[in-house]
Amino acid sequence: MGGCEDKGVNPRPAKDYRVYFADADHPYTYYAYHTATGVVDSFTLPYESWRAGLGISPDGKTMYLNPPGRIAEVSLDSYCVTAEHPTEAAGREVIASPDARHLAVIGSGLFILDITDFSIVYRNTDYAFNGRFSPDGSNLLCAGSDSAGRYAMEVDIGSGFRERKVRFQNGGPWMVVSDRTGKKWFAYLMIYNDLSLFEVYDVLGDSATFEYVFAPGHGDMVLTPDGRYLAFSQPGRLNSDVPAPVTSPFSM
Repeated sequence: MGGCEDKGVNPRPAKDYRVYFADADHPYTYYAYHTATGVVDSFTLPYESWRAGLGISPDGKTMYLNPPGRIAEVSLDSYCVTAEHPTEAAGREVIASPDARHLAVIGSGLFILDITDFSIVYRNTDYAFNGRFSPDGSNLLCAGSDSAGRYAMEVDIGSGFRERKVRFQNGGPWMVVSDRTGKKWFAYLMIYNDLSLFEVYDVLGDSATFEYVFAPGHGDMVLTPDGRYLAFSQPGRLNSDVPAPVTSPFSM
């Protein structure tokens, strides 16, 4: 016989990690929220957060910012600027790939940089927003807009940065994320004003397999690391008369 004092059903202590954010009313102040304790640290940087973007390296040790004309690296141990790299890339979103090989800068265009020397290895001049790398870093998905309207764009990094645009029949893409296989896309589409559509898109079949209409919209969307659940928010617009509901994530 054997036994253990821990019966295996006791709650485990929450893992502490930091969530970084900024406040436009305090443009040079950045914040780190500790998930286990609820404590918020603040630190000051010489860049206006509303125009510099904010991206975190996969190991959580470096913050990347895009102030005008450069990429700045900030140590998240000391909260000090460790390097600046001149660049033509400009945007309000800065995203590090999960494999730590690339940095995407998204805004007035879409730029992908080689993180070893911060050279631009891909660019597209269409207006772009809400970019997401695939879990393995081999693809980038974002929403874009050109003279013909909104679309979703996939950049296949592993095949020489080949790009593909997809336009949806029932709405303009606000955000698109991929499942872990790349065979399904989850699309957050804007139909009109605060009316939105969530769609599961079969990439190979070029067809919708699930749709859910809701309001209000203009929210965020995230896939859990195990790929089993996807959650999206419904915060609404300032001019919306529709109250934001409390929703549960979809099981995938």
